[in-house]
Amino acid sequence: MGRILRLFCFEFLKKVITGLYFIKLLIYKKWYNQSGILLVNFLTCFLMRMVRNFPLLYA
Repeated sequence: MGRILRLFCFEFLKKVITGLYFIKLLIYKKWYNQSGILLVNFLTCFLMRMVRNFPLLYA
């Protein structure tokens, strides 16, 4: 049960990250304001760090 849940959560996180990547591309194309880009970059880095720590948290 735990393994299935972990796999589901990981897939969900991957979808969230790809979604964020597309949002990032949209922001780069439409509104090239520095604050927006910095915010998206921060969110992306934060999520990547969370995913890297994910197996440790739910091992």
